[in-house]
Amino acid sequence: MTPGDAERGVAPIDSLTHRLRRMSESAESKLARDVVAIDLRAQAAEVDAFLICHGTNPRHVKAIAEAVEDRLREMGESFFIEGMNEASWVLIDCGDVAIHIFQEKTRRFYRLEELWSHAPLLEMAASGG
Repeated sequence: MTPGDAERGVAPIDSLTHRLRRMSESAESKLARDVVAIDLRAQAAEVDAFLICHGTNPRHVKAIAEAVEDRLREMGESFFIEGMNEASWVLIDCGDVAIHIFQEKTRRFYRLEELWSHAPLLEMAASGG
């Protein structure tokens, strides 16, 4: 964190990573594919991080989104969800984190990881402690 981060509301890396891990675990509990977290704190972005994954069909995307939604409620997070009706791309906006849950073909079309390839990935593997 830089000195100005607290004033801008930027989450410390440990807190952000911990929250992203919990969100990621909920997506993975529904067999989300290729879960990736991108650290956008050093970028001129509206959010500190993206969590990106995909499901195999609309029903799978909805199941992933519902699991993440349940976890966010457990965590006491405020969020807004859109895209559940079509479930081609569900966006869960948590303010400082944007969770993108795609169908695979939609993810390939929008290529968010490629668009933000200059930003570092955050390690989502659980730590040993």
